[in-house]
Amino acid sequence: MIKVNKHHQQGVGMIEVMVSLLLLAVAVLGFSALQLQAVGATDEGLSRSRSTSIGNALSETMREHIEYLDEIKAVINGEEFSKDCTSVACSAEEMAKYDASRVKSNIAAEGLNIAMATCPGTSSGQPINCAIIAWDDTNAVFGDDDNDCATAQGVYRRGSSCLVLEMY
Repeated sequence: MIKVNKHHQQGVGMIEVMVSLLLLAVAVLGFSALQLQAVGATDEGLSRSRSTSIGNALSETMREHIEYLDEIKAVINGEEFSKDCTSVACSAEEMAKYDASRVKSNIAAEGLNIAMATCPGTSSGQPINCAIIAWDDTNAVFGDDDNDCATAQGVYRRGSSCLVLEMY
């Protein structure tokens, strides 16, 4: 029989507890990082859902006022329209601008940015309008800047937070 000296065994239990706590801490840190990624993905999905819904409203406005597409694009791209067509009579053109301004204000209320442009590669023949809806630090444009939604050719930039909707 081997005799174990208790004096040499002191502190072994404490080391086992410390190693267990270290493993638990690593597991909790991994879970926290996973939770942060899940929250980020949820926020991104919510922004995409809101963008799609508002883009659909814009598409319906464009269909309703098909003869005033240029005026709608102008309001979406920054032209001011402040007349309230709910309390005074408006012409068909003013009604189109009013509806576009409501869509734009809904976009702003959601913390999103919007712009309209001709979709890349469609300028010859029948041009197709694109609504670019962006959030976070992404610019709602087709361009060459790293913060732009997509390139001038219409290719999404890696890491951009935006949605491009084609509207006929």
